[in-house]
Amino acid sequence: MTNLPEVRRSRLGLVVFGIDALLSIGFGVASWLYPLSTYATIVDLEDPGTSPVTMSALSGLSVFYVVIGLVCLCAAFMPRRQALGLALVMLARHAWIGIHGYRGIGQEWLIGNPWPDIVIHGAFVLAYSFLVLLAVRGSSGSSEESPSESRQAGR
Repeated sequence: MTNLPEVRRSRLGLVVFGIDALLSIGFGVASWLYPLSTYATIVDLEDPGTSPVTMSALSGLSVFYVVIGLVCLCAAFMPRRQALGLALVMLARHAWIGIHGYRGIGQEWLIGNPWPDIVIHGAFVLAYSFLVLLAVRGSSGSSEESPSESRQAGR
């Protein structure tokens, strides 16, 4: 018999990892195509157009976002046990970036508004926390049927 909460958890993982993948890949591609328009709105880059090292660093960062997105895309289709580990890594990543953004408020190197990023990363922290909580709760009772499942099966 299909365990309905298990199906919901895997769909939730598909949604959370899928949205994270789309946003990461989208940001990576957009920032690779338009690095100065993307990064110069966040951080004060002194004359970045003249420095090939700066442009290489920004391109590398853009590729990094695409790779993170591809990892999330793979995790969306992984078995729950393996996806749980990646969910914990992504939770820590989003928490660190959100905290770093919050601590950067008022710093002279920051020229843009950090709040949209803080909210986005905070939302992912909540989503991954919920995903991990469901996975852990589901694995602790996965070997036993719940009373409602027994009633539905006619036992």
